[in-house]
Amino acid sequence: SSGIISSANNNEIPIIDLANPDSSLLVEQLYQACSTWGFFQLMNHGISHDLIASFQNDGMGNFFALPYDTKVKLKRNAKNARGYFDDELTKRKRDWKEALDVGVPGSRDWDLTDFDENNACLDGYNQFPSADECPNFRDVVVRYFDECAKLSNRLAILMALALSGGKNEEEMFLQRMKEEHTSYLRMNYYPPSDINGNNTAGNADAEHLHNNSFSNRAADGGTLGVSPHRDAGFLTILLQDDA
Repeated sequence: SSGIISSANNNEIPIIDLANPDSSLLVEQLYQACSTWGFFQLMNHGISHDLIASFQNDGMGNFFALPYDTKVKLKRNAKNARGYFDDELTKRKRDWKEALDVGVPGSRDWDLTDFDENNACLDGYNQFPSADECPNFRDVVVRYFDECAKLSNRLAILMALALSGGKNEEEMFLQRMKEEHTSYLRMNYYPPSDINGNNTAGNADAEHLHNNSFSNRAADGGTLGVSPHRDAGFLTILLQDDA
């Protein structure tokens, strides 16, 4: 039923239904989930299924299917921490993944061109493939980013209420955080490992096997897409695929 949260004592991941009209119950559920498990699954989060599907397919799917030479032109560097990468280390071990980082622009205005001087900020500026290389990619990513920002703001308000015993004492802080946050969106793709060193016939991901730096080699024993870690910032919204 709506609004039920799994008990922290029964080894089930807490599930929180944001459609629950009882805000006091939501605050209590969030407090319990964050103070015990540290994470939870959201239902009725407000981001449309159509947008999520478009982001996964027209966005991430099309981008990571691009030729490697096209993606690597957007590679992040010493002067710009935003962009494509496939060489990140976690726990001093290279992750078996490709990724693209996009952050809120320095101007806070997505309508400005990405390389506008007003968009430069501490961690650089956004790098997107061209519309010819990846049609609709930027539009879909920006819309998804904005919806995640709205959801993050709602969760932050509920967390603040949970910490203050239901009293909204942090309104000015939350408003500042909403207007000045430095959030970023990381898109991850974990290429299949070609165990035999050859193209894998019948593998649904075979088309992606040769457009990244992991092509034609088997992963070493113990290799992970990303090693255990803690994310930066205070809140991560994670979208899992169906794999």
